[in-house]
Amino acid sequence: MNWNQLGYLCRLYSLANDLNTTQQNQLRSATHLKIYKAGQPESQLAKKLAAQLVDNPNPSEQKQLSACYSTLPKIIASPSFDYKDKLSYLAALFVIFIAISTIYQVFVLPTFSEVLSSHNINVADSLMQYTQYWYVGIVVLAMLFAVVCFTIFKLREACNLASPDLFLGIRGLFIPKQIKQQYATLMAVLGFFERGSKDRSALPEIMHLESCQLHGLAISDEFAFLVEQKLRLLNDTIKVYINKLIYLFTAILVLIICLFLQQAYKPIFMIGEIV
Repeated sequence: MNWNQLGYLCRLYSLANDLNTTQQNQLRSATHLKIYKAGQPESQLAKKLAAQLVDNPNPSEQKQLSACYSTLPKIIASPSFDYKDKLSYLAALFVIFIAISTIYQVFVLPTFSEVLSSHNINVADSLMQYTQYWYVGIVVLAMLFAVVCFTIFKLREACNLASPDLFLGIRGLFIPKQIKQQYATLMAVLGFFERGSKDRSALPEIMHLESCQLHGLAISDEFAFLVEQKLRLLNDTIKVYINKLIYLFTAILVLIICLFLQQAYKPIFMIGEIV
């Protein structure tokens, strides 16, 4: 189940369509839902809300839920989230650096060492240490790049509202507390109509919706505006965090490349003095 399929179910149970139970059951079959499957990833949360809509025995509550949830597909699809170009560029730069440093270490440096030793010139200690531990920087970069990719993948799922328990346990290891709190608040708002849900009345957002519902304000409009606001805030926070991760990886990559160039040119200068 994805958000487009949930939107279809909302239209099916909306006030605009006065269908009987048999017609509704026929039109929500897998054959009809499959039409809206392409173009959006699966979401456990969308599946949960769809079950809440379909299984509700009260027709008037179904109409209300369909009005509230019908705006979610458009709201969730609106934030832009694409870091493929940046990651592809960094990955290509990293791979090129690995290839060049490996070629230098395996083929070039032994030749330099042979030439210097033939002239009884000792290789600098810093170069010897770099030669011995040259792979450490690559390992650190590889681990950091894996963390960046994993974090971006999880945060992309967060922007798609893939699951209500997205950051539990080790899955939230590299996620800041601020993002976790914003996501939890958004999940609480989306679960406002859930039967038997835990008491979330302490949250200002839930108190606001309860007050709107009590005084007869159009709850579907306020629900949609609140979800959109919280999702936009979450999306902005996520973008800032991902940019920081990318800048950190880029800075470390540049630092290690500069260190490599510094050590790579030392034998050349030493041979230049011999000549």
